[in-house]
Amino acid sequence: MRLTYAVLLPTCNRAGLVEEFLRSLEQQSYPPAEVVVIDQSDDDATQHVFEQWNPAGVAKKYIHRKVKSLILARNAALNVCGAVDLVVFLDDDIELDPQFCRQIVQIFEADHDSRYAGGMGRVDGWPSQFKPLQAFFGMPHEGDGKFLSSGSPTFPHSRKEFCETEFLSGGCTFWRRKIIQQYRYDERLSGYGHCDDVDVSYRVSRRHKLFFQPAAVCFQKKDPPGRQNGRRYRYAWIQNMYYLAQKNGFSMPAYFWCVTGHFFRDLVCFDVERLMGDVSGTWNVVRGKISTVEGYQEFKRLRQQERSHA
Repeated sequence: MRLTYAVLLPTCNRAGLVEEFLRSLEQQSYPPAEVVVIDQSDDDATQHVFEQWNPAGVAKKYIHRKVKSLILARNAALNVCGAVDLVVFLDDDIELDPQFCRQIVQIFEADHDSRYAGGMGRVDGWPSQFKPLQAFFGMPHEGDGKFLSSGSPTFPHSRKEFCETEFLSGGCTFWRRKIIQQYRYDERLSGYGHCDDVDVSYRVSRRHKLFFQPAAVCFQKKDPPGRQNGRRYRYAWIQNMYYLAQKNGFSMPAYFWCVTGHFFRDLVCFDVERLMGDVSGTWNVVRGKISTVEGYQEFKRLRQQERSHA
């Protein structure tokens, strides 16, 4: 049975990268049925690039949004995509090997019992060396793709064989359309979209199986325009993971041990930018003023009500 899939591409002010991405997508040996671009740019350069790209047999949808949010863009794409079997979220700074999509779609086609809800390929160039410090503190690190008690994921990208996993990286992920449209992305993370893949992967993997296919290879460009610096990233990571620890029931002592590891690593490496992000993010956590999660106070109030009725 030949399955169809749609590529969902959120982007913002990176028309050059979108053009390169579409060029690699056009080379896929198993082409998509549809491509949906959710453009949050300040000009029409990306729209012009997409209008000029017209491969045979591929339906196109273009949506422009003024609000800049990766999570809102992903959910907007889910709202408008067609009745395909699978959807794939790809970052605009990704270049695909010509066999990338075929290697993953074939797993779903062979899955006659629909055991797998999602899967991802290997991002070439990501660090794959095991890091004992990160493992000791329960920080994200290379591993078997399972979640740690702190809520941190481990990354299976150094594995050579197909394996089941719990975590799927947000920028190179296939999902069964009906399942991801049911779970969707948490829009409380719409301000700073870090850890959205942690949340959705964890929730889906409690009920469904996910996989990692190392034969599906893509390449992520180094230091693309628009990437956040280490301070801004860690500021959001500390707070978003605190919210997810409460939401998904991760161990709070393990979470704080993980944060301690971030401080220790930054001090040892003299990484001032990330250290400042850790300090400001942790200060917000201590005060209960989570600034990176939309509606956090309402979330906390609802949790308190649930506990009082339990």
